[in-house]
Amino acid sequence: MTRLASLIYGILLLLFLSGCGSREFSIPDDVTEALSEAGDNRGQLESVIQRYRESGNVMKEEAVYFLIRNMGRHGFFGYRLMDSTGSEVDFNVLDYTDEKDLQRGWDSLESIRGILEFRRDTLLPDLEVMTADLLAEHIEYAFMAWDQFPWCRHLSFDGFCEYILPYRGSNEPLHSWRPRFYRELGWIADSLEGLPEPAAAANLVNRYLRSWFRFDPRFYHHPADLGLDDMLGFKMGRCEDMTNLALYAMRSLAIPVASDYTPYWANTSNNHAWNVVIGINDSAIAFMGCEADPGIYRLPHIPAKVYRKTFAQQNQTLGSLKKNWEDVPGNLAGSHYLDVTWQYTSVSNVKTGLEPDLPDSTRFAYLCVFNGGSWKPVCYSRIRGNTAYFNDVGRGIAYLPAYYYEGEIIPASVPFILDTAGVNTPLIPKVEIRTDAVLTKLVITSDQSGRTSEISVLPDDHTLYTVMFWDGGWIQADTSRPAGGKLQFHNLPVNALFHISSGERDQHYRLFTYEANRKITWW
Repeated sequence: MTRLASLIYGILLLLFLSGCGSREFSIPDDVTEALSEAGDNRGQLESVIQRYRESGNVMKEEAVYFLIRNMGRHGFFGYRLMDSTGSEVDFNVLDYTDEKDLQRGWDSLESIRGILEFRRDTLLPDLEVMTADLLAEHIEYAFMAWDQFPWCRHLSFDGFCEYILPYRGSNEPLHSWRPRFYRELGWIADSLEGLPEPAAAANLVNRYLRSWFRFDPRFYHHPADLGLDDMLGFKMGRCEDMTNLALYAMRSLAIPVASDYTPYWANTSNNHAWNVVIGINDSAIAFMGCEADPGIYRLPHIPAKVYRKTFAQQNQTLGSLKKNWEDVPGNLAGSHYLDVTWQYTSVSNVKTGLEPDLPDSTRFAYLCVFNGGSWKPVCYSRIRGNTAYFNDVGRGIAYLPAYYYEGEIIPASVPFILDTAGVNTPLIPKVEIRTDAVLTKLVITSDQSGRTSEISVLPDDHTLYTVMFWDGGWIQADTSRPAGGKLQFHNLPVNALFHISSGERDQHYRLFTYEANRKITWW
């Protein structure tokens, strides 16, 4: 629907409703249901509805309905750092000079107080805390920018609701950010001539943002997403904060943007979030808020899955499909995201058989990638008999089908390689056929940086390395110390997936396969 069509729709809807007499009971059922969950805050939300119903502005009334009907699972999540006894630990990332200093401090605390863990402490649902003034301000400024700026004239009303209207980016504290950026960045329109593409406006805003805000890995240990006040004070954050800041600044000017993310990289540790600007014909151009502009940004690693955050609840997400009693992986348990993997990489649909002994009441299976030294789920499928179907998964990746039960990943089938041509090769170790492998290089990822490096085996390295192969779990095959710049392992089963360990806590070796032609491939 074009912008003109949206306006015509609003006029016709107004005429239709005006001819139906009283509109007192015309609030949509799903909005009424959301209001019933607002508790004592219901009056705040209803007053905004009443404001736009009385004004006769049907499009703004529809906008407030969109926000309220989708508000239910949005909110601010706060965390506390707890030790192994359940006692709170005082920890401030800015007390440390850099990431390495912070890691030393973290390790020192754990040596005294045991394993440290962030636990959710605060939940402030938007339905219960959103004020009438703040909600109306977001709506007013969103429409004002949509009417004023030329780069959003292609946008439909649905696109406006999803890419400009939302008042939050993730789970950060609520804030009044539109007036600030609307005033501060008004010069952007004067710098662009004609009917500029949204990406051109996004470029200028992003240059402004990166002039004062930057990434800092210390904020990986700051679990809650930053609100605008903290962003303005710290002037640094993690990738989630950078994407949120870009959303604030750009949506304030009606530049249609969203945040995409991969829950876990497929060929290294960690995860990532970045932005996209929505162009003509719904094209999506990736960029890194506060860092790299549209048109030049490239993903630094291989994603198995890429999802786009949405404000609207999506009916086919795991969070929407699961029952209240079902235990599912937290990184997939949301209900506000779309699968956009196909926009970033070559994909395939995968059918895999499953072990028949399902854990009790299990309805979903998962595909996992190897990340941070263990298998991590990146997508889900309903189980159909003993089969799962996974759509649009990235290629050139080692996967493990799995179940999830009582917080644990349980293997559901053999791992497989989905190569860059889309060929699926199951890795069933032939334990009766053994071979030797010689490695002159290792591929390693660091917990501190999340980066993957290829390193040569050094002649003076006396580390004891252990090689394991996967057969329902990791099974030790051999140990070895380097000699002459080589690392040699004996008695390895063929057609297996291998993993190396050296006992280093803060680094992980990538998986590898060893083929008949003695070629080693790292995954």
